[in-house]
Amino acid sequence: MVRWQQCCAVILTGALLLGTAATVDAAGVKGSPGARSRTQSTRVVKGVPVKKSAKVKMGRYEAPTSPRAETKDKRGDLRQVLPITENEPVVLVGLMRNAHSPKVSINGAYTVYNGTQKWKTFSKGDTLRIGVSAKSITLDGKKVGETVYIRPEGFALVAVDGNEYRGALKLIRTPGHDGVTVINEVGMEEYLYGVVPREMSASWEPNALRAQAVAARTYALNHKNNYASQGFDVYDTIVSQVYGGVAAEAPESTQAVNDTAGEVILYKGEPIDAVFCAHSGGYTEDSENVWDNFVPYLRAVSEPLNDFTKQRWEKEISLADLERALAAYGHDVGKIKNIKLSKLKKAPVKAFDRTVSGRVRTLQIAGKKQAVAISGNRFQQMFDLRSTMFDIVKGSTKDRLKIIGYGYGHGVGMSQWGAQIMAQQKPRDPHHYRNILRHFYTGVTIEKMY
Repeated sequence: MVRWQQCCAVILTGALLLGTAATVDAAGVKGSPGARSRTQSTRVVKGVPVKKSAKVKMGRYEAPTSPRAETKDKRGDLRQVLPITENEPVVLVGLMRNAHSPKVSINGAYTVYNGTQKWKTFSKGDTLRIGVSAKSITLDGKKVGETVYIRPEGFALVAVDGNEYRGALKLIRTPGHDGVTVINEVGMEEYLYGVVPREMSASWEPNALRAQAVAARTYALNHKNNYASQGFDVYDTIVSQVYGGVAAEAPESTQAVNDTAGEVILYKGEPIDAVFCAHSGGYTEDSENVWDNFVPYLRAVSEPLNDFTKQRWEKEISLADLERALAAYGHDVGKIKNIKLSKLKKAPVKAFDRTVSGRVRTLQIAGKKQAVAISGNRFQQMFDLRSTMFDIVKGSTKDRLKIIGYGYGHGVGMSQWGAQIMAQQKPRDPHHYRNILRHFYTGVTIEKMY
C-alpha cells in the first residue's frame, strides 16, 4: 500500500506519496517579462464597491490645451498631426494583422496620405473598405500606395470595424501575407486613456489608478519598437497591454492619466519593464524565478492582503487527468505512484522546490514507468491554474487530487490588488501612488519626462 505524505509526515492512507523534492526542472515557460501568457497576464479584477463617478475633465479632445506638433517618425514616415505635447511620444498600436476588407469610418473631415504625400482630403465623414492589391493598399477599390495614413481633422474619431479610436490610422501590407495591418497612431496619454480602465477597474481608489497609469506608461515606453518589423510598437491585447480605444475610457481612469501626465518609473535613468499582476497571494516574486533573467528592480516584496485576496482558489483533478497531461508533454510515467512537494509556508520561503514567495519551482512525480521533475510553470500550464503558488492534497476520492492555491498571475512587479489596498490606507495623500510604485519596484525613481 502506498501512503500520502507531506513534509515527511503521514497524513492519510491512499494512492500517492507527498514528500520533499529537491530536483529543479528547467522545463516550463521561458521568456522575457513582456511575453505574458494568459495566466501570466494582467486582468481587471472586480470585487470592490463601485463609487459614484466624480466629474472630471475627459482629456485633450474635450479641452485641448497642449501645443500641436507635426514631426517625422523615426522610421521615415510622416507622423500625423496629433493632439500631443511637443515631446510626448506617439504609440503605434497594432489593431489588426493580415486583415481582409476591414471597414474604417470617420465621424468628420479627414485626409488620406500616400506615405508622406497628401492623397486626398474629404470634407465629411465616410466609411471605407480597406483592401490590398499587388503592391498597394486600396480604399474602396482605389489604389493609394504601399503605406497609407488616414488622419481625422480636428477632434474627429476614427473607427475600425465599429471600434472608435483617437489619433490616426496607418495601413500597411502585412509582411509575408496578403492582408493589411491596421495601426492606431496615438499620443501616449490618449493611448493610456484606453489602457488603464482595461487593466484595472475604474472604480478603484484614485492612487491605485494613478499607480497603474504610471506603470502602464512606463511599460509602453520600455516596449516601444518591440514589433517594429511588423510596423508597430505594441499589440492591443495581453501580448502587450489591453487597449480598448474610446469605448474603454472612464472619467476616473482618464483623470488618473491626466494627474500623472508624463511621469515614468526609472532605474538608473532608463524606463523599467513595469510588469504587473492581479495579485500575488501575499508576496511578489523575483523575476528570475519566473522568466530566468535577473532584473534588479523586480524583487520579491510583501503584498498587503484583504478579505478578498486572502481567499484561496481550488481545483480538483483525477490521477488519470494528470497521467494524460504528462504524456501529452512527453512524460509518459504510467500509473502514478507518488508526488513529492514541500508544504507551502509563509514567505520568505527557503525550500529547494519552492521560490522565495512560496511558488512551486518544481515537483517530482513518480510513476510505474519513470519518475520526472516538472516545473511549477509547466504544471500551471497543464491545468490552467491561476498561479504557481499552490499545495497539492488528497481530493474527494483516493484517485483524485485537490490543488489549493493563492494569487492570480505571475506575481512579478506591482500587484494591482496590493496597490488598491495600499491606496485605501492613505486616500487623502494625492502622491501616495509614488510610494506604492516604489514599494513594488525596488530602487526606482519616478520622474516627469515630458
